[in-house]
Amino acid sequence: EMCIRDSYHDVPLVTTVLTQDEVNNLERESCDKVADFIIKELTEITAEDKLPITYTEGFASKDIGRITRGAALALKSRVTLYMASPLYSGDNAEKWKKAASAAYEIIGNVSELGYKLVDDLTTQFRKVNNTCAEVILARGVGETGDFEKANFPMGVEGGKTSTCPTQNLVDAFEMKDGSKFDWNNPTMAANPYNNRDPRLARTVAYNNMNWCGAPLQIWEGGANGLPLTNATTTGYYLRKYVDKSITFDAGSASASTNHNWILFRYAEVLLNYAEAMVNAYGDINRTTANCAMSALEAVNAVRGRTGVKMPPLPGNLSATDFLKRVKNERRVELAFEGHRFWDLRRWKSNLTETAKGMNISGTRYTPMEVDKRSFSEYMYYGPIPYSEVLKYDELKQNQGW
Repeated sequence: EMCIRDSYHDVPLVTTVLTQDEVNNLERESCDKVADFIIKELTEITAEDKLPITYTEGFASKDIGRITRGAALALKSRVTLYMASPLYSGDNAEKWKKAASAAYEIIGNVSELGYKLVDDLTTQFRKVNNTCAEVILARGVGETGDFEKANFPMGVEGGKTSTCPTQNLVDAFEMKDGSKFDWNNPTMAANPYNNRDPRLARTVAYNNMNWCGAPLQIWEGGANGLPLTNATTTGYYLRKYVDKSITFDAGSASASTNHNWILFRYAEVLLNYAEAMVNAYGDINRTTANCAMSALEAVNAVRGRTGVKMPPLPGNLSATDFLKRVKNERRVELAFEGHRFWDLRRWKSNLTETAKGMNISGTRYTPMEVDKRSFSEYMYYGPIPYSEVLKYDELKQNQGW
């Protein structure tokens, strides 16, 4: 329901069995009403304890992946956050307060629910991450090596190249001291991956990164770079979720492993909360009786975990500057977890940013343009499939499509 509503905005809301005539005359319901229905359902199943915190009866190991109370609360947090965002609402402090409260339903009960930020970031994205204390809900796909085949660097046995991170993303990762990366700084430009936020190395595979005992050669003419057929066009390969222990060498016994794609994790809830609180109150240090953590504390918890240890954001930031930092924190922390596109849309951000890459010649790094993007405002909502429009007289196409 949430996916359809978010993509197409207003959609029919069907809560009863319909006759054929009723189906033919379905009308689109307001986005707010659909969201309110979802929130009401989620509130009911969590308030009445219809969902367990964990599954401990019977074959508990077989119950991993079933919906828990925490998963329902995490969806409620995301729905309320979206509905308070600029794409769906004017500047409405009450909606932001509702989003903050929804996130705090998890934060304030985190000990009971059993979630925490883990220090070893690699455990979030490996084969047993569905049992990781930070992961609230993951989608398991079983044992496979297809993801590695698609995303191993060209030049690595079995690699075909699929996801190529952009320079835009790489530049978003701060220096280890919390300052912004700056290509006009000669020291930074000469060694652009040195002294960076440690999450960069766990997200993106870059030139000279150790890959199973050997450095990646993504420079032009290198073993993993252009002009090698299908080599990355941006100068980067994907590291996040990729299991380097898999090998496709002839006779290998480790050509596959379990994969679990994260749907919700505790770091997202904290960032949801920070964004909602600062928009609701305009004060990064504000707490309330029902939301006893400040927006600043929530972001700094994500940044300050042992496996990251990024400097805390200062307590004297304006609400505007803090919100910019929160948005960047979501970009780097949640990269490749299915958030960025939807975040940009709900913020009504500029979606025409030119995609950039990295040209590496010898030891010289030069950012370059890779792809220009075209976007019009009507594209914030997707087109309803034409086959569906033909079926129902009252189901009108979204404006502009």
